Amino acid sequence: MFEHRTRQIIQEKYLELVRQAVDVLKAIPTKQLQDVGSAYDNVWEAFTQEVQREDAVHFSSLITDVCRQMVQTLTITELQLLWLLSDGCFDWDDEDEFPEIEQIVIDVMDELSSWIEQEAEEPELEEDFDDDDDDFEVEYYEEDDSHKRKH
Repeated sequence: MFEHRTRQIIQEKYLELVRQAVDVLKAIPTKQLQDVGSAYDNVWEAFTQEVQREDAVHFSSLITDVCRQMVQTLTITELQLLWLLSDGCFDWDDEDEFPEIEQIVIDVMDELSSWIEQEAEEPELEEDFDDDDDDFEVEYYEEDDSHKRKH
Protein backbone atom coordinates (compact mmCIF):
# COMPACT_ATOMS: atom_id res chain seq x y z
CA MET A 1 0.00 0.00 0.00
CA PHE A 2 2.76 2.44 0.95
CA GLU A 3 4.73 1.68 -2.20
CA HIS A 4 1.64 2.24 -4.37
CA ARG A 5 0.94 5.61 -2.74
CA THR A 6 4.56 6.67 -3.08
CA ARG A 7 4.53 5.73 -6.76
CA GLN A 8 1.33 7.71 -7.23
CA ILE A 9 2.84 10.82 -5.60
CA ILE A 10 5.95 10.58 -7.78
CA GLN A 11 3.84 10.15 -10.91
CA GLU A 12 1.81 13.23 -9.95
CA LYS A 13 5.05 15.22 -9.68
CA TYR A 14 6.13 14.03 -13.12
CA LEU A 15 2.73 15.04 -14.51
CA GLU A 16 3.07 18.47 -12.90
CA LEU A 17 6.49 18.90 -14.52
CA VAL A 18 5.15 17.73 -17.89
CA ARG A 19 2.33 20.25 -17.65
CA GLN A 20 4.85 23.02 -16.89
CA ALA A 21 7.08 21.93 -19.77
CA VAL A 22 4.13 21.90 -22.17
CA ASP A 23 3.25 25.45 -21.08
CA VAL A 24 6.84 26.57 -21.70
CA LEU A 25 6.91 24.93 -25.14
CA LYS A 26 3.54 26.42 -26.07
CA ALA A 27 4.92 29.86 -25.23
CA ILE A 28 7.77 29.56 -27.75
CA PRO A 29 6.70 30.57 -31.26
CA THR A 30 8.29 28.42 -33.95
CA LYS A 31 9.10 31.52 -35.98
CA GLN A 32 11.63 32.46 -33.26
CA LEU A 33 13.70 29.39 -33.99
CA GLN A 34 16.32 29.29 -36.71
CA ASP A 35 16.42 26.42 -39.19
CA VAL A 36 12.89 25.34 -38.34
CA GLY A 37 10.35 25.96 -41.02
CA SER A 38 7.03 25.12 -39.44
CA ALA A 39 3.40 25.72 -40.19
CA TYR A 40 2.60 25.50 -36.48
CA ASP A 41 2.26 28.44 -34.13
CA ASN A 42 4.37 27.13 -31.30
CA VAL A 43 7.00 24.55 -30.49
CA TRP A 44 4.60 22.24 -28.65
CA GLU A 45 2.27 21.94 -31.66
CA ALA A 46 5.19 21.29 -34.00
CA PHE A 47 6.80 18.81 -31.60
CA THR A 48 3.59 16.81 -31.14
CA GLN A 49 3.21 16.51 -34.90
CA GLU A 50 6.82 15.36 -35.28
CA VAL A 51 6.43 12.76 -32.54
CA GLN A 52 3.18 11.46 -33.98
CA ARG A 53 4.88 11.12 -37.37
CA GLU A 54 7.83 9.44 -35.61
CA ASP A 55 10.13 12.16 -36.87
CA ALA A 56 11.06 14.07 -33.70
CA VAL A 57 14.45 15.45 -34.67
CA HIS A 58 14.09 19.23 -34.77
CA PHE A 59 13.13 19.84 -31.17
CA SER A 60 15.01 17.21 -29.16
CA SER A 61 17.73 19.60 -27.96
CA LEU A 62 15.11 22.20 -27.03
CA ILE A 63 13.14 19.59 -25.07
CA THR A 64 16.37 18.58 -23.30
CA ASP A 65 17.07 22.23 -22.43
CA VAL A 66 13.57 22.70 -21.01
CA CYS A 67 13.94 19.51 -18.96
CA ARG A 68 17.34 20.64 -17.69
CA GLN A 69 15.95 24.01 -16.60
CA MET A 70 13.04 22.37 -14.81
CA VAL A 71 15.16 19.75 -13.07
CA GLN A 72 17.57 22.44 -11.84
CA THR A 73 14.72 24.01 -9.85
CA LEU A 74 14.08 20.81 -7.89
CA THR A 75 15.43 20.05 -4.44
CA ILE A 76 17.71 17.08 -3.89
CA THR A 77 14.86 15.29 -2.12
CA GLU A 78 12.53 15.86 -5.08
CA LEU A 79 15.22 14.61 -7.45
CA GLN A 80 15.78 11.49 -5.37
CA LEU A 81 12.05 10.76 -5.27
CA LEU A 82 11.64 11.29 -9.01
CA TRP A 83 14.70 9.16 -9.64
CA LEU A 84 12.93 6.21 -7.96
CA LEU A 85 10.64 5.96 -11.02
CA SER A 86 13.34 6.49 -13.63
CA ASP A 87 14.98 3.95 -15.90
CA GLY A 88 18.24 4.94 -14.22
CA CYS A 89 16.94 3.65 -10.89
CA PHE A 90 15.78 0.38 -12.40
CA ASP A 91 19.25 -0.08 -13.91
CA TRP A 92 21.06 0.89 -10.67
CA ASP A 93 22.90 -1.99 -9.01
CA ASP A 94 23.34 -0.68 -5.46
CA GLU A 95 20.10 -0.98 -3.50
CA ASP A 96 21.45 0.85 -0.44
CA GLU A 97 22.91 4.00 -1.95
CA PHE A 98 21.81 6.67 -4.38
CA PRO A 99 24.14 7.48 -7.28
CA GLU A 100 25.94 10.81 -7.40
CA ILE A 101 23.59 13.77 -7.77
CA GLU A 102 24.87 14.43 -11.29
CA GLN A 103 23.70 10.97 -12.36
CA ILE A 104 20.34 11.47 -10.65
CA VAL A 105 19.86 14.74 -12.55
CA ILE A 106 20.65 13.05 -15.87
CA ASP A 107 18.32 10.13 -15.13
CA VAL A 108 15.45 12.42 -14.05
CA MET A 109 15.98 14.63 -17.13
CA ASP A 110 15.82 11.57 -19.37
CA GLU A 111 12.70 10.29 -17.62
CA LEU A 112 10.99 13.68 -17.80
CA SER A 113 11.87 13.92 -21.47
CA SER A 114 10.26 10.54 -22.10
CA TRP A 115 7.11 11.63 -20.23
CA ILE A 116 6.97 14.78 -22.39
CA GLU A 117 7.41 12.71 -25.55
CA GLN A 118 4.68 10.34 -24.37
CA GLU A 119 2.35 13.31 -23.80
CA ALA A 120 3.14 14.56 -27.32
CA GLU A 121 2.41 11.11 -28.72
CA GLU A 122 -0.89 10.62 -26.90
CA PRO A 123 -2.08 13.88 -25.34
CA GLU A 124 -3.83 13.28 -22.06
CA LEU A 125 -2.96 16.30 -19.94
CA GLU A 126 -4.69 18.79 -22.16
CA GLU A 127 -7.92 16.90 -21.66
CA ASP A 128 -7.39 16.33 -17.94
CA PHE A 129 -5.92 19.67 -16.98
CA ASP A 130 -7.67 22.14 -19.21
CA ASP A 131 -7.56 25.77 -18.14
CA ASP A 132 -11.29 25.53 -17.35
CA ASP A 133 -11.66 24.23 -13.85
CA ASP A 134 -15.44 24.12 -14.18
CA ASP A 135 -15.48 20.36 -13.79
CA PHE A 136 -13.49 20.49 -10.58
CA GLU A 137 -15.50 19.38 -7.58
CA VAL A 138 -14.48 19.07 -3.98
CA GLU A 139 -15.90 16.06 -2.24
CA TYR A 140 -16.65 16.51 1.43
CA TYR A 141 -17.06 13.58 3.73
CA GLU A 142 -19.38 13.72 6.68
CA GLU A 143 -18.03 12.51 9.95
CA ASP A 144 -19.47 9.21 10.98
CA ASP A 145 -20.72 9.58 14.56
CA SER A 146 -22.19 6.09 14.81
CA HIS A 147 -19.24 4.88 16.84
CA LYS A 148 -19.70 7.53 19.56
CA ARG A 149 -21.57 6.75 22.76
CA LYS A 150 -24.79 8.53 23.31
CA HIS A 151 -25.45 10.01 26.74
